[in-house]
Amino acid sequence: MSRNHLIYLITISFSTVFLHGCSLKASQSIASVENISQYNYQYLTQIQSALSRNEENDLIIQAILSENKKDFNASASIYNKLYELTSKEEYAIKEIESSLYIGKVSKHLPILEKLSQQTPPDIKNLKLLLFVYLTNKEYTKAKVISQKLMSYSKSPYDYDLSASAYIISADYKTAIDILKKAYEKLPDELFAMKIALISEKHLKDNKGAIQILEKHLKTNGCKESICNQLYNNYILDKNYQGAVEMYEKLYDLTKKEEYLRGVLRIHLSLENYNKAETVLQSKLKDDELLLDIYKVQKNSAKILKQLQKLYKETLKTKWLAQEGIYIYESSKDKNNIQMLQLVVNKFDEALKKGESEPTHLNYYGYTLIEHNINVKKGIRLVEEALKYDKNNGFYVDSLAWGYYKLGDCKKADEIMKQISTQQPWMDEPEVKGHIDIINKCNKR
Repeated sequence: MSRNHLIYLITISFSTVFLHGCSLKASQSIASVENISQYNYQYLTQIQSALSRNEENDLIIQAILSENKKDFNASASIYNKLYELTSKEEYAIKEIESSLYIGKVSKHLPILEKLSQQTPPDIKNLKLLLFVYLTNKEYTKAKVISQKLMSYSKSPYDYDLSASAYIISADYKTAIDILKKAYEKLPDELFAMKIALISEKHLKDNKGAIQILEKHLKTNGCKESICNQLYNNYILDKNYQGAVEMYEKLYDLTKKEEYLRGVLRIHLSLENYNKAETVLQSKLKDDELLLDIYKVQKNSAKILKQLQKLYKETLKTKWLAQEGIYIYESSKDKNNIQMLQLVVNKFDEALKKGESEPTHLNYYGYTLIEHNINVKKGIRLVEEALKYDKNNGFYVDSLAWGYYKLGDCKKADEIMKQISTQQPWMDEPEVKGHIDIINKCNKR
């Protein structure tokens, strides 16, 4: 069991005890620090002692103030003093509680152990003793007390606490049996989640984990914590449809966009592009992500339509430039004059409105060079792109190709030598082809 899982499971049990049914008198178990100020300290003074009532009350108030400040060393010392002066067992119990907070074994522990042997025992004393044994790693003793606690208590939270003795000692099957009894008494999502967590993490029974979570959801509906856990179990089980349904439920419940994006990730990982598109169009409304999906699908018609929509809505010039790219890329005849004119128009409009992204400058420049539309203009655009990224081999190749097109094979060769031995440029067939052509031209 990892430290994190152990702390998670035990902490849940610890906090549960004090959130359900515990009053705050001295003979009772530990209370959360926030509630210590509510102690009925007058109860502690009902028995006559060697101290005057005022002296005793003053010490009690000092102890409570120390607890409120989380100074449990001080409160333990004060309660010890009160016990020594009055012999009241209530103060010994309070000293044990304060000592438990600071991880110390109280010398008064035998008093608590003796009180726990009473018939019937005080449930609160049993719970405190169980915490002490768990803290001291006395797991065998803790199990004995947990069994006694369950035999006298009907509270599902006490069953939950009792299970901690078995969780922490890695007896997970017994822990699950106890937690199932707690769940039968009170079908709380906390119990269902703990059963599922132990089943999956420690017994490697993911099917069993899914079964308890599905049963709980069927009866009680979806809550964020338990639906999230079931989502994770579905993913482990490769039940992606179930995982999608969980995240859709979570989105309907919380309206958090993160759950829609989770649905989207699953659809994309499974290449369910139509379903991903539906999510983006109907709920998520992410036009740029929708464009990426169209690019993956290589759906040129949808790409162009989406680019036009993006430019219309944002007026960002990059979308004009990309529209020019996809007009060219989607054309079967790359030498079609009408198509090339459309490309030039889109890029010129983008440049006029301020587009300066180097990849777009290089793409347009190379297109002008390759198709002999305007080689000198193409060279200028590529040189502008190189100002942003002078070591980009694709840009260098475009520039060399431009000078080759002008008939300056020597300069083209000099430029091309900058990348002739570099990776990954040399792995590109087009670059290799240009190098061979320029070499032959330069040797004439």
